[in-house]
Amino acid sequence: LAYSGAAGVYIPLPIIAQSASLDIGARYNAIGRTRYLTKGDIMNDPNDPNGILVTPRESDARFVTYHLGIAVRF
Repeated sequence: LAYSGAAGVYIPLPIIAQSASLDIGARYNAIGRTRYLTKGDIMNDPNDPNGILVTPRESDARFVTYHLGIAVRF
């Protein structure tokens, strides 16, 4: 189960063009528990020369993404 929410604003930019706006916003994402690998989580197995050890991490995946741009309507 995942959920997210977003908010933002458009600020008109009449100096650039009649239909241009500055677009500023943020999105919150929560996708529950997840497993992932980071640097050092995959290693050679010292007891088996042909083997590897994989140690995944697990945590809540919650993050915020921000955006800034110019929106132009045609």
